[in-house]
Amino acid sequence: MSERDAPRRAAGHPAVLLAVVGVLLLALGWQFLADASRGAPAFDTAYYQWRAEFLRVAEPGRLIELRGATGALASGYRVAEPVLGALMQGVGGVAPQTHAIVLSVLFRVLAAVGVAAFAWRHRRSWLLFYLTLLVTPALFLLQRFFGFMDNFLTLSLLAGVLILLEPMRTSWAARVAVTVFLFLGGLSHPTTVAIFLLSMGAVAVYRLARERSLRAVLRSEGPIVGAGTAAVVLTAAVWIGGWWGPSSSLGEAAVPPPETVSYFVNRSVGVLENLQPFDPGAAPAVAVWAGVAVLVALMLVGLWRLLRSLLRRPDHFAEVTVAWTLPLAGMFGFLLGAAYPYFRFFNATLAPPLLVAVGLAAPIAWAAARGRRPGGVVVGVAVAALAAALLAGWWARGLSE
Repeated sequence: MSERDAPRRAAGHPAVLLAVVGVLLLALGWQFLADASRGAPAFDTAYYQWRAEFLRVAEPGRLIELRGATGALASGYRVAEPVLGALMQGVGGVAPQTHAIVLSVLFRVLAAVGVAAFAWRHRRSWLLFYLTLLVTPALFLLQRFFGFMDNFLTLSLLAGVLILLEPMRTSWAARVAVTVFLFLGGLSHPTTVAIFLLSMGAVAVYRLARERSLRAVLRSEGPIVGAGTAAVVLTAAVWIGGWWGPSSSLGEAAVPPPETVSYFVNRSVGVLENLQPFDPGAAPAVAVWAGVAVLVALMLVGLWRLLRSLLRRPDHFAEVTVAWTLPLAGMFGFLLGAAYPYFRFFNATLAPPLLVAVGLAAPIAWAAARGRRPGGVVVGVAVAALAAALLAGWWARGLSE
């Protein structure tokens, strides 16, 4: 084994992988281990805790019938998370607030591991793997992803789907697993699942235009289309057919508050302001927007690298990641005068943190390639230090929220 291969072997050792995941779990959960009375910082944690508590004391059908003023509490059959929370309380005996904390940390780490494994399967780069593993939960922290639990659960399930996209082309076990994941997503946050399936449909259309062979497209994308169709049918049957007695409209999967366009524009701007390593309340505005610019620049670099790869050869990793980036166009709905939560489009896909990881890996790989050239070590250390500082800033501010 050469000196250059030794770090790669070490990076892929199971003990190292488990240690990094363990550190992530500890970092995300330490504030709650240190103070067991602390609640998860979020906009709507109490809502999720309340739904789990409600299931323990009332008939489940009554949860579906609840609408609230102007339908604000209507959630239909978005029941996967409250059922899991109620089971944790009833079977596991955990405190009412504990399940929201445990699941918010667990879902976030599962999503990060899933998308990092997806990147490794296609790129065989430990650098990209670990960057994805570190970037994803950091950006989740900055979006206050302790809330929106249904959305978060669905993203962790879709990360599992990403890992199985290749195996499901030949394995019925993988096809069944993907169908189950998508169905559970339909019982958690159907709009996120719908956005994902539309993105996969865009991949199929692209492949059809490129290969001009329906048979080839059915062979490569047919399994995910079939699994998605089955999951949609099952989800609709539960919602409209009334699994717990009362039926519900799929329109209740996402009920935006009755607000104006300006409200959602301000919320979307707030999300962008949070996705950078400086505290908007303490740092100068120029520093805050410089942080946003760095994030956007990394996403654009990652997107450019993937698009360039697509132009050279078939690349399923690039196809899926680029297609799952398309939902971000929904954040510009205000241009059409539409009043809906644009910022949720950023929360409905794992492509943004993956693009950031690809964009961040590019300068690091470039610096490493300089190797023993004059000044190569200095350049490499400088690039690595800047990348580490950016990651540290994201994590430090996210954990302080």
